[in-house]
Amino acid sequence: MTFEIIVKSAETHAKMFGTNRRIVGTSRRYDIESKAGQSTATLADDRDFEIVRDAAGNQRSTVTASRLKPATVDGGSYTTPEIAYSVHNDGGQFTIKNFVARSSDPSGYVRRTANGPGQLPSSFDGHRSLAWTAHVVKDSSRTTHTISVGTPTRTTRLGRAVVAVTSDLIPRGELTGRAGGPVRQTSYFDPANTFVFLGSESSEPATKERPWARVTTCALEYEARAGTYPLPKRFTRYVQPEKNEKLLEFEIDYTRFEDYVPDPEDFHLEKRYGLTTPTGPDWTATAGSQSAKSNRGWYWGTLLVVSIVVGAIFIRRRRRNAGK
Repeated sequence: MTFEIIVKSAETHAKMFGTNRRIVGTSRRYDIESKAGQSTATLADDRDFEIVRDAAGNQRSTVTASRLKPATVDGGSYTTPEIAYSVHNDGGQFTIKNFVARSSDPSGYVRRTANGPGQLPSSFDGHRSLAWTAHVVKDSSRTTHTISVGTPTRTTRLGRAVVAVTSDLIPRGELTGRAGGPVRQTSYFDPANTFVFLGSESSEPATKERPWARVTTCALEYEARAGTYPLPKRFTRYVQPEKNEKLLEFEIDYTRFEDYVPDPEDFHLEKRYGLTTPTGPDWTATAGSQSAKSNRGWYWGTLLVVSIVVGAIFIRRRRRNAGK
């Protein structure tokens, strides 16, 4: 039953964020510090974004405005079913960076394409996308973590009746010490609305980056619509350092979801940046990966829409094979 709920939620998530879709919104990120028993949250980024995705699985994620860092509104983040990369503005000169191919680095590709700003909630939960979970399950011999998922239970949370699913993300090998230990999380789904993801609560150990234990709470508010899939309205992520108050770390306000059939130029770099668009996994940095000086462009944005279909198909097949 556990994976049926996760897959059903994945299907709802795919409809919400969809293909041939344009999504517009605002995101804000806060830097969290916890020292000497005191915790603070400082606004570090405040930007508007646009996501464009077509039926073939191509996606462009760009930032259209930045209130704290206006000079950085020049770049973009791109993904295809085979590759992912970013375009950065280095002092007015655009450069292709962070190129990764699914065929040569499947783990890196899934990490890039399955995670959004503040680990945008996927169909699975606020921290772990279904695609990444499927990757962990499929090739456990090479992964840095294992994951276990508990039996779903019905309870009341977030002001409504929910289905709760617990999970443990356990580091392996050389990552065990650096990761600090397992992460225990409970994810909440709406049984009255195609098991759409509602939020999650996780207990996380101290790490090198954050040398304090903490509780992380994610919540997704959405607009229910009769006879069709819901639309996200607002996502928040709070962090509560041990023995301190809960602080807002990330928030997204969605302002527009619309059907949109992208033009091929939406995903090409030539006119936008004066760069040569990478076309496949064999791409390597060349003279065409760096542009001349320019003042136009788009700032790179993190990916919002999660690559979940492959994960959903894999889990279904895995369960069918297990039943044979």
